[in-house]
Amino acid sequence: MTALSVRWRIVVWFVALTALLLALFSATVYLSIRTIRMEGLDDSLRSRTAALAALVESDHGELEAEFDGELLPSSHLLGEMVGYEVFSHPGGELLVRSPSLGDGSIPLATTPVPVPSAGSLPPERPHELSSRSRTVTLEMGERVRALDGFYVVRSDWEDEEGSGPRVGEYPPVVVRVVVAEGLSGLAADLRILQASLALIGLFTLLIAVSAGYLLSRRIVDPLAAMAAEAEGIGVDAPSRRVARSGNGDETDRLAGTLNDAFDRLLEAYERQARFTADASHELRTPVSIIRTQAEVAARRTRSVEEYQQALATIIDGADRMQGTLEGLLLLARADGGDSERLDEPLDLADVAEAAAAEVSDEAAEGEVTLQVDTHGDCRAMGDARQLQIAVRNLLANAIRHCDAGSTVTVRLRCADGSATLEVDDRGDGIPAKAQRHVFERFYRVDKARARSRGGAGLGLSIVRTIVQQHGGTATLKSRVGEGTTVTLRLPGLGTGSAPQDEDVPSQDVPGQDVPGA
Repeated sequence: MTALSVRWRIVVWFVALTALLLALFSATVYLSIRTIRMEGLDDSLRSRTAALAALVESDHGELEAEFDGELLPSSHLLGEMVGYEVFSHPGGELLVRSPSLGDGSIPLATTPVPVPSAGSLPPERPHELSSRSRTVTLEMGERVRALDGFYVVRSDWEDEEGSGPRVGEYPPVVVRVVVAEGLSGLAADLRILQASLALIGLFTLLIAVSAGYLLSRRIVDPLAAMAAEAEGIGVDAPSRRVARSGNGDETDRLAGTLNDAFDRLLEAYERQARFTADASHELRTPVSIIRTQAEVAARRTRSVEEYQQALATIIDGADRMQGTLEGLLLLARADGGDSERLDEPLDLADVAEAAAAEVSDEAAEGEVTLQVDTHGDCRAMGDARQLQIAVRNLLANAIRHCDAGSTVTVRLRCADGSATLEVDDRGDGIPAKAQRHVFERFYRVDKARARSRGGAGLGLSIVRTIVQQHGGTATLKSRVGEGTTVTLRLPGLGTGSAPQDEDVPSQDVPGQDVPGA
């Protein structure tokens, strides 16, 4: 089943909401008018029962009617009534019945009404005791609105002296008057009202469909235009962007969000392209060396020393390839969020000393002195091997850029729940314009020298990645001709016997502080 488009979903929801509101409005109007008409009909029936009750009087307790059933139907009291009945109460003796009812009768309500005492009645007659309206069906099948009224009728008699009626001489006389009026006229009016409301509702729904479609176009058309523009952004046109209206609404913000996402994707694409090109370039050199040496050695028979020299060159190229591949693998795992890292307590002093031991031969070859200044115990949580790789890369990088007779110092301090590891050298330094790029992959300040010394430009990038994975930061300070200091800050588990600041002179080289994480 094909899902509705956003445009038609907006139309459907708009029309459905309009239909719901129309239904509620129509039901409220219909019920209100029906209630008002019913209340008006009940008031009319009540006034007629009172008028009929006024035509009945009591003479010494005996009921007498001042009308007969043959003449009363032409009276204005009846109006559109179907019929009426008058009964004595509580006896229920029929006094008068309208001829229109024939042999039938109006169904009576079962509402008991007690006969009041004489002293509890007001002087006016007739006096209504109670009334009740209801909708019933007559024997001939007609639906009518009926009303039962109980009235105390007037008394017309005098005492023996002719002085008029004596209150309390006879108990009050109560009659029951039942009147009914047909509902056909009201039903016809209500049907007309229903038809009118239905036509109004249908016309309104047609307007709602048109308005919903126009509204959906106002909402969806900008999105469709953005989608079309986004589809045109590809490898052949990576710099194209979605146009913004500039009005600051949600659509404009969505366009800005998409453009930001495209910028990040383009940056990632360009970074990946550079990464692939640089990786290919770095691997091409050792592969070419290995192939060349192997081909030269295979052209003719050579001495043992020549074979050994060729194999040594091949092994050196293989080592360079292995180092580059290991660095690429570490960075690729970090980029994919699949980096394997042990998280255990470790002593950073042991990490620094182990890293210094790994590069000791390289330092001796370059006549560079390594100095490790740990100043006691400094513990943190992390992977000792990965942190050792980070420190080793910093030391190896410092050794490559130091002159013979220089000193590279590793300084470790812990305080206030954090650990700081600094690698300080007095080498060439880094130009200011290059300092912001030294943590990028395959970036080399001096490409010719770095490649001749075996560097691939991945060392500081690996350092930054490892430190980030441990929740830390890497920063750099450098000045040309004076040296470089790289500072790693990691969350610590506690401090040992770290000396006070005044006991450890600062070794920071003046220069620009460049964040690397």
